[in-house]
Amino acid sequence: MRDTLINTLVLFIVVAVAVTVGCGNKKLSVSLAKQKDAKSSYDLAMAFFKSDKGPQAIGEMLEASKLDPYSAEIQNGLGLLYYHKERFEKSEAAYKKAIELDPAYSDARHNLGTLYLYLGRYPEAVSQFNEALTNDTYRNQANTLNSLGWAHFKMQDYVVAEKHFKEVIKRDRKYLIAYDNLAKVYMATNRIDDAILQLGYVFKQAPFYPEANLDMGICMLKKSNQVKAREHFLKVLQVDPTGKLGAQAQEYLNLLE
Repeated sequence: MRDTLINTLVLFIVVAVAVTVGCGNKKLSVSLAKQKDAKSSYDLAMAFFKSDKGPQAIGEMLEASKLDPYSAEIQNGLGLLYYHKERFEKSEAAYKKAIELDPAYSDARHNLGTLYLYLGRYPEAVSQFNEALTNDTYRNQANTLNSLGWAHFKMQDYVVAEKHFKEVIKRDRKYLIAYDNLAKVYMATNRIDDAILQLGYVFKQAPFYPEANLDMGICMLKKSNQVKAREHFLKVLQVDPTGKLGAQAQEYLNLLE
């Protein structure tokens, strides 16, 4: 679950960085020419990143930071690249620098919260996600609310987690992760029928959604329906035969033999 969640969040971070670069309140203490050159280095860094060329990406982003050290967007991008390479201390420092340069930069706060969430620093993650949500113009509130709900889930604060996941769904009916996360809340609190209902909403849009099928298989086991459980575990293997979800599904299938 952790890897699936973090991968999803990283995908969001890429989008968030891409759409925000060049925006925001910058301290105009470098020339327009240097800002333009910094933007070119930023774009090249992101192109390297998308091509899985991490060292080149970091090198170009560092060059962008030298050209325009007052760009919160560039610091946010640098934090992303360090995060992807699991250089977490450098990632944290870059995100914090972005926030120092622009305290209202919600994308950077979300990304720092995501880092804390991955590291198990849940109260710090909650703090950053809440700060991100104070910005009324922030466009990715549903994603941050989902992450906030997951942080509370990890702290076993299921009442608050449920509230946040429901709010995500209210804002975006197609946000499948939130349905699955809400189902996990219900599974953790032994509300299996409620969990099955939420997973059913996922399957209406994505019948082979791997994590939802894994969770439904577990629910079916709790309902003593081994035939249905097997069906869902096999669907996970179809989609993720060599991944962690597939490995978990195979463990359950082995128990059913």
